[in-house]
Amino acid sequence: MAKNQNRKPLCEALKKHIDDGIIPTHIPGHKQGRAFDPLLALETKDGEWELDLKGIDGLDNLQQTNEAVKEAQELLADLFSAENSWFLINGIQDGFYAALSSVLVPQEAFLMDRSVCKEAWAAASLGRYDPILLPADRLPGSWLPTAVSPETIAKGLSLYPNTKAVLIRGSTQTGLLADIESISSVCAQAKAALLVDETEAPYFSFLVKGPRSALQAGADVSIQGLQQFDRGPAQGAFLHAAGEKIDQSKIASALQLMNSNNFSYLLMAALDMLREELWRCGTDQVKDRILSIEFAKEKWSKSFGDKCELLENLVPAHIKKDPLKLTLCYPGRIKRVTKTKVNEKIMKVRGSYVTFSLPVGKERLNPHDILEAIGCIEAETKSPFVRSELQRDFKKISATVNGDTFFRVSKEEAVGCKIAERTALIPPEGLIVYPGEVIEKDHIRIMEIEGHTHSLKVMDDPVRGDSNGKSH
Repeated sequence: MAKNQNRKPLCEALKKHIDDGIIPTHIPGHKQGRAFDPLLALETKDGEWELDLKGIDGLDNLQQTNEAVKEAQELLADLFSAENSWFLINGIQDGFYAALSSVLVPQEAFLMDRSVCKEAWAAASLGRYDPILLPADRLPGSWLPTAVSPETIAKGLSLYPNTKAVLIRGSTQTGLLADIESISSVCAQAKAALLVDETEAPYFSFLVKGPRSALQAGADVSIQGLQQFDRGPAQGAFLHAAGEKIDQSKIASALQLMNSNNFSYLLMAALDMLREELWRCGTDQVKDRILSIEFAKEKWSKSFGDKCELLENLVPAHIKKDPLKLTLCYPGRIKRVTKTKVNEKIMKVRGSYVTFSLPVGKERLNPHDILEAIGCIEAETKSPFVRSELQRDFKKISATVNGDTFFRVSKEEAVGCKIAERTALIPPEGLIVYPGEVIEKDHIRIMEIEGHTHSLKVMDDPVRGDSNGKSH
């Protein structure tokens, strides 16, 4: 039976607690803002710190939910068509750790999309789970990755038939989508759980037509960062689960381990309010963003069609695209972007590509501002570098490979050394290497062509030729 989404149970419980005038004798020590310096009080909203409470009677406890938090999370699960959903208050890393813990035991291997965010690698290291890195599928003649394909997943599962979990990214940062329905079928045949990083596109549940959310498409777990929502708090996230291939009780246990007993009700209330707003107007807000993108595409072809190309016109037709993102491809590396009204949260520049991503929410963006921003972009006219074949093997790495010893070296000194940390050689997702992988000359050549000059952390001492010594 559908639940009454027109409620904010956690916010309601907080309001009742404040209205009851209960004297705060518990932590935090500022006693609902009473102890703050008057200057700080003037710089914050009236009553804001009254919500900064700990789990006490009537407000529920994130460690063992049975009141307001439990009801709020049940409403979240109902909204996103999940069996169970959880509020995450330490960012998405906890979600990845809990998801992997529901399927794996320490030192057990799983397939991992090379382009998943760094929090996924951190979670694997924390749980001592060993990822088998899937080779990156790329746009022909480019370093731009497309989403991992069902064929790549099928090959990985045939090479490692006892794999219990597959972790992929549902959408690239440029808006190219994984075929989750086909991948979930491949995983089901192998009896492997499908875990999806939905941080780049957590809004598909609110599309009238078009791509479906990961769970709707057959995934077992979805981890959603919330930066694509105007009202999404920076440290908050959602975790959704469904199906029998995962142990959902282990997810709950893992989150109890990771969550603080003194969590922020300010953050929790923001998550509760976001869920209610998405139920009330998420569909209309998503529709509004799509209309803005479509308008910008129409005007772009008339004004800038001779300077750049739409990414969607360059990728194979079977690859689905995010209707809330607009990515432009230039013939050479982008040199600079002059002053524009569009901020870096909405406009992301990488190499020869620019992506406009419109956060879902009440704030509106005039599509004419997008066109003005495109006019502020200056790019080189040379052709992009065509890649050599790197990262094509299905490579298993140990999640415990990280150590305390590393050496900070120049790009040239790094050749032949093992990288010591997950590193995007072409940020943010163009060419990613993981701890234990060897830096090759082609890696450095590509970095130089793309204009990246930063040093690298390696496990080997380039002078002594070994990995003994102190950290630099």
